[in-house]
Amino acid sequence: MKHTTIRRSCSCGLWIGLTLLATTGSAAGEKPLLSELLEAGVYQEEAVGDLEAAIGLYQQVVGADEINRPLAAEAQYRLAVCYQKQGNQSMAVRAFEALVKNYPNQTRWVDEALKHLPKPFEPGLIPWVDGETEVLEIRLPTGAVVGYSFYRTERVNQGGRDLWRITNRTLASVDLITTVEIDPASQKPVFGYFSGDGAPDKAIRWWFDDDQIRSIYGEDPEEKITPFDGRVIDNLQAQYLVRQLPIEVGFSTQQTIFVGMSGALVPVQFTVVAVETIETPLGNFEAAKTEIDLGVQKQYIWTSTDRDRRLLKFKVGGVEILASRFEVVEPGEIQTYRNGDMNLEIDLPADWGVFNNPEHDDKTKRARIEIRMADDMTSYSVTMNRDSTQESETAPPVTEDARKIAENHIKGYEREAESFVVDEGSWEAGPLAGGEMVSFSGEMRKGDQEMTVKKVVVKVGDLAVVFTMRSHSDGFAEREPGFDRIFESLRVD
Repeated sequence: MKHTTIRRSCSCGLWIGLTLLATTGSAAGEKPLLSELLEAGVYQEEAVGDLEAAIGLYQQVVGADEINRPLAAEAQYRLAVCYQKQGNQSMAVRAFEALVKNYPNQTRWVDEALKHLPKPFEPGLIPWVDGETEVLEIRLPTGAVVGYSFYRTERVNQGGRDLWRITNRTLASVDLITTVEIDPASQKPVFGYFSGDGAPDKAIRWWFDDDQIRSIYGEDPEEKITPFDGRVIDNLQAQYLVRQLPIEVGFSTQQTIFVGMSGALVPVQFTVVAVETIETPLGNFEAAKTEIDLGVQKQYIWTSTDRDRRLLKFKVGGVEILASRFEVVEPGEIQTYRNGDMNLEIDLPADWGVFNNPEHDDKTKRARIEIRMADDMTSYSVTMNRDSTQESETAPPVTEDARKIAENHIKGYEREAESFVVDEGSWEAGPLAGGEMVSFSGEMRKGDQEMTVKKVVVKVGDLAVVFTMRSHSDGFAEREPGFDRIFESLRVD
């Protein structure tokens, strides 16, 4: 990166003398001149390489009482460059901005500062399409998969208004849902939502007005107001903004991000730092690498360089999030999950995500998938088992009949929950997918939550398939028909 330098003709002896003046004063105890402080700062920066010392000297010049504006402007510029050399881009941007604002008549240094400042950016490109669905694996530095992140993008109509809705569902140590709705024309956010760990009564909702954001936390009816000036985007929207940046190494823009979970406005620097080839579970891709500087932390996102600009990889600290599935399932369509090892298929609604659970995945012996609606905390899972020697609550011996397998699950719930009571009138049995089906439901309490569980066991030859639904009791009746359609669609080859 280009930096402007003024003074390079002084001898080494003179530099040392200036440094002593800057730190100790003259023999008579006189205060060093601003020009001497500035020269000493340049020496520390360029000759010694002590950026902290240089920063301290430049700050003295900028903050001096007897302002010499040309010298102060140069010191302000050099201060920003030092922050940049330290890798502190957010501080560098603030220092360059202060130069432009405080020294508008110092055109030489203002022009140099403008070269370093983020370019104005109004997103125009929209690379995503209606019904776009993507699943990413969350991996530790060891490579172990510890969770999944599911993105769904679709057009919706809210109160007669067409909007883009982006929903993220993350399953890891916590279960989170985040949603943002965006105006297609202006690309401004309209509404946001967050819910975590199965607690809809603690959900957060926020609405974007022209100059403020109105938030409601949980069941508290009082709105919290966050005023703002200029352009603000939603935290979830920011991840899609990266897909809209030009593929131009060095391009940088600063955006103000609203984080609904905390109600904070955060200035964030986005910089395209490289174009490189990366490896994902979907294969190798050429990708644009974007640095996201939060001030206290840097994150990285890789997006494909093709017309789709897919989210391919995130990196936060040592954790990597890698794309593992991508498809377009338009609203109203049915997506089919197929397990070739188990020779079975089930149908799912368009906006539901499917996540393989690696802890239970043993190819032809056993497998488990988690199924989630994009915007609902209800939990669904399907366990498949062919191993007659495996005994566990999630994968009982398939040599047993469907009723016996169901009864083993009841024993597991009785050990797990503070209480579990089977609804004796809920038992059902009958043929399904060429085998036998048994189902039941019951009530359980975990902490302060009242949950309803429905379990469906299907036995086809040596294959046992167990469908499970866990829902907050007050929403069970509304969600049960959707669950029933899933297990009723089971097909076994």
